[in-house]
Amino acid sequence: MVMVLESVMCALRYAVCSAAFYLRKGRFLQYQARTLPIDLTMKAASGSVPQEKALTNSLSPRVKKYSESLTLYTNPEASENDPSARPLLLFLPWLGSNARSHEKYIQIYFKLGFDVLVAESSLSHFLWPKTGLTYAGCLLDKLMGEKELCSRKLYLHAMSIGGYTFAQMLVASSKEQQEVLKRIHGQVFDSLVVGSMEKMATGE
Repeated sequence: MVMVLESVMCALRYAVCSAAFYLRKGRFLQYQARTLPIDLTMKAASGSVPQEKALTNSLSPRVKKYSESLTLYTNPEASENDPSARPLLLFLPWLGSNARSHEKYIQIYFKLGFDVLVAESSLSHFLWPKTGLTYAGCLLDKLMGEKELCSRKLYLHAMSIGGYTFAQMLVASSKEQQEVLKRIHGQVFDSLVVGSMEKMATGE
């Protein structure tokens, strides 16, 4: 009984520390602001960003939102005839990121011929693993059931909490959903959080 109470108190302390950290840094408010980037066109690197409206530009990617946290960006230079022939990059970004911060990564993968599926994670997925497992299962269902996604070669780029979400996908996968994971041909893990609960609570 004592061990159970200690575990509960430890989890509560971690939740409070994490919430305080994100509120202090303004990251909670940043996470709530989900907006599409002004310009996702492929452009040469320069000191200034063109102000054209992306969705009216002929080179703009085709954007499809499956939900508030799941968005497909289709390569603007790719043919619409056979999307299944193009590889799909599953991008699992860091906590508190938004569409504008994803832009440079999307552009990199566009240049390599990928379409990009962005799946954002929330703090609740991390603090309450059951919620994270449910979300991971939904991602697997989308990758397996959507016509635009179900037959593609998959590549993965996971950053920070995105690595945790991918781990949840591995844990949550049923026998059928494991077929989705077998389609993964390459993985990139970036800035993963490794350490004690005390250090993770302060972003170390």
